[in-house]
Amino acid sequence: MRVPRSAWAGIPVGMANAAIFERMPVPGTGSGRWIYVANVFVLPEHRRQGIAADLMSAITQWARAEGMVRIVLAPSEMSIPIGFRPAHALMRLDLV
Repeated sequence: MRVPRSAWAGIPVGMANAAIFERMPVPGTGSGRWIYVANVFVLPEHRRQGIAADLMSAITQWARAEGMVRIVLAPSEMSIPIGFRPAHALMRLDLV
């Protein structure tokens, strides 16, 4: 993972987490494991320096190494430049 040379190097200034999901096994198919990236956060004074992109790069590398079939995240205008695209096939049920 790329670590930009700046005053924050070595000091936690951001975080990301992900939940792993696995579909029911289907004979003759590959892994159905995928991850949902729930939160990516960078302290305001450290934003727009490539830190979130580095976090997502690390998650992507890990997911590939683990054989995940996809990464899903809640969209923001900043997620498109790093390679994500809209997913229109999702549905939701509001309980409150």
